[in-house]
Amino acid sequence: MTSKRAKNPAWTQAPSEAAAEGLAAAALIAAPLALGMAHLASALTVSALGWLALATLVTARGGRLPRMGSWPLALLALSAVIALQLVPLPPSWLAAIAPEHLRITGYSLGSSEGWRPLTLDRPATAAELAKWLGWAGAAWVFQHRARTSEGARRRLLIYVALAAAAVAAIGLLHFAAGEKRSIFGLYEFRAANAMRSTFGNSNHLAGFLNLGGLLALGLAAAAKARWERLGWGAIFLGCAVGTFLSASRAGFVALLGGAALLAILGFGTARRRDGWQSWLTLGGATAAATSLAVWIYFQFPRLLREIATLLDLDPASEEGKLEALSSGWRAALASWPTGIGKGAFETVGRIYQEKPFSGIWFTHVENEPVQAMAELGLPLGGLLALVVAGTWLGLAWRGRRSWAEAGAAAGVFALLLQNLADFSLQHASGLAAISLLAYAPRRRSRLRGDDRTDLAQSRRDAGRGEGEPRSAARAELAALDRDDRAVPVRPRGDAGERLRRGAARWGGAGVAGVMGAGLVAGAIAAWPGLDADSERLFAAAELSSLDELARLVRAASEERPGDYLPVDLMATRLLSEEDGSRQALPWINRLLFLQPHGPRGHLLAGEAMAGLGRGRQALLEYRTAATLGLPTTDRVVARFSSREAILEGSPTEAGPARRAALDLARLDRRADGIAVAERALEAAPDEEGLIAALYTLHLGAGQPEEALAYASRRRALFSSSEGAWADEAATLSRLERKEEARTLYLAGLEALPGSPAIVFGLAQLELAGRDPDAALRALARLRTTLPRPTRASYHALRAQAFRAQRSLIKARDELRLASRLAPERAHLKIQLADVLLQLGRTEEAAKALAGLDDSPSVQAAHDRVERQAVRDRQAKAALEIERLERAAQPK
Repeated sequence: MTSKRAKNPAWTQAPSEAAAEGLAAAALIAAPLALGMAHLASALTVSALGWLALATLVTARGGRLPRMGSWPLALLALSAVIALQLVPLPPSWLAAIAPEHLRITGYSLGSSEGWRPLTLDRPATAAELAKWLGWAGAAWVFQHRARTSEGARRRLLIYVALAAAAVAAIGLLHFAAGEKRSIFGLYEFRAANAMRSTFGNSNHLAGFLNLGGLLALGLAAAAKARWERLGWGAIFLGCAVGTFLSASRAGFVALLGGAALLAILGFGTARRRDGWQSWLTLGGATAAATSLAVWIYFQFPRLLREIATLLDLDPASEEGKLEALSSGWRAALASWPTGIGKGAFETVGRIYQEKPFSGIWFTHVENEPVQAMAELGLPLGGLLALVVAGTWLGLAWRGRRSWAEAGAAAGVFALLLQNLADFSLQHASGLAAISLLAYAPRRRSRLRGDDRTDLAQSRRDAGRGEGEPRSAARAELAALDRDDRAVPVRPRGDAGERLRRGAARWGGAGVAGVMGAGLVAGAIAAWPGLDADSERLFAAAELSSLDELARLVRAASEERPGDYLPVDLMATRLLSEEDGSRQALPWINRLLFLQPHGPRGHLLAGEAMAGLGRGRQALLEYRTAATLGLPTTDRVVARFSSREAILEGSPTEAGPARRAALDLARLDRRADGIAVAERALEAAPDEEGLIAALYTLHLGAGQPEEALAYASRRRALFSSSEGAWADEAATLSRLERKEEARTLYLAGLEALPGSPAIVFGLAQLELAGRDPDAALRALARLRTTLPRPTRASYHALRAQAFRAQRSLIKARDELRLASRLAPERAHLKIQLADVLLQLGRTEEAAKALAGLDDSPSVQAAHDRVERQAVRDRQAKAALEIERLERAAQPK
């Protein structure tokens, strides 16, 4: 009987080497499950597992260094470059090789004296050092196991595919449950996603699912047994559905590109006898994925609206990514010899951003090659991109020999393609990619003694389990021996040979020790991370003395010279001090340098100028801050009361002017708001937002005729706008021109069939005219696919119509539906309670109001329910008295 140990090639190696592979696999699988490895704690933990795997492998080999391929060597070289960026250098050296660093650090810290490192963010670069040392260790282990253990390479593919399957299963489970924000109720993400899984970023989720899904498809094509084909095919479909539901346009394109490449690479394997089965598997999986995509298209139009913009090449629609890319390129050119420091773009990138994108600042370039050149320098960043491309080409060549390897090459290709417009390689997807690139070349190599013996013993034992003749294993051992004898060996007693053997014996322990020391040092320097440091500074700005805050701010700026937050906090604190405006000016100037297009610097400058009595300069800074997206109307009104000053301090650009005008209306200065909006409209006469704002302002000011003029102007310019038709018709109705309003509503429905705004306006017009039947006919014209809030309004209007018809049961049912769709709308529950009171169901009415706030309308509803409850009790008591009196009468 053949033993289980002989059947499984994983057990033919030393158990410690198998344990090393297990640790590397644990790092690989834990990375996506630990929230995508986006947080510092999870990144350091995963890296520690990768290094521990290498240390275990070195220990199993008696301190000898595993055979190193070109890819682990490249990763170690990258780690060494990152470490060099942390070494302090004298100012003269920095002036020669990195003048941009001296410019930034000198301006940020007030002095450029002293030795400084090349990186502009020491903690971030230290975190990158720890991360890449751990990743290099894991890749080294996988490469060694691929050389010396039968089936190790296939197991690596399985690890990645199963990790993607777990991520997809978690996402589909949360999607079915309707959960969009939290993961298992344990962690809540900042943004809600339709496909909520362990990745907070939907693009990163799509990248990892593409990698694992295409790999699973390759495994399905390579499988012999039917159940294996079905299992791997199901994983591919789950990952493909996850990519579609993530609504990631880049992920969708990458999936299509990877699937096409898999078919191209698989063509080289079609000469096999069972090739038609593999092609049938590939075709069936593709057809199933396409069918699911079509189903998602019709069921979830919001998601597919994102994918529908794939061919939209309008630069304005991609302004954010283009601005991030251009910022990274400017950073690369400014620091081309040495880069700004690995990981430093998050805090330094603002300096190179030409304009803010809706008040957003980018933490990454959203293009991995450009980010590498910005952080490492043009020479090394470009070289790294070439090494990755060359290594992938080797993987693609392997893919022409095996469907499974074709899936790996296609998955890595899809991930690399997506990262031309993303940065998911920075996290869990990056570890999976570099692990898959750590393959063993398909050529006969001269393994060293232990490697040769392990490989031959593994193949011999595997041959025994599968019935392979021993002669084949002996022939392989003989071939390996001939290769070994071809290498000249020095006599045992030679001193150089003894030194070489000693270095070989203890070199692995030394390299692993140095890597471990670098990982620990990097983790200590990086901890607790940028977010924790920022929270500590926020707390210090409120609780610490001014001198203590200044000390903390200077220390933070020493660590991260490009970070604007410490400078912002210091300037804000000084402005709150008596006579602190003058002292705050140098800090504000630094803030404007670090964040040249940020509104905060201009806002603080306006406060400082106003405190110094420089009114015109203050108004100019307030206007600049508002133009950049930060509302300043409250401050301008508080400091200046005249309309001339308000106009001078208000922006003239369309969007900011619209916000300022509406803010003035909120402050009961509608006339000033109208003046601000009209001035901006003169410069942009076709701006829909400004016209709509002027309509709202005139209507709020009790000027319906003027409002009607702007509504008509808006409809004439933007006939496809639902709001334009609805606003004009509603204004006509307000002016008691009911027939004109009805005619306009009907014309709007002819132009825009099923428009919710027009349908609701027409229904409200009919309800105001006491014609509920016409209102119900109008609501029947609504289009079928609607978001939840719109459907809630639809049911609420139907309830009003049914109440007007005295159909209270139908009205109750409609209000229950509306309350379920929009539970945050208190007025729907109040209306439901009133209908229940009319139906004589007082207890149900009280339950409908349970949990609402104590607003006046809710309190009035509670009072109505309570009064009805008293009347019910009185009526019940009267009936009971009448019953007793009847019972007491003589028969």
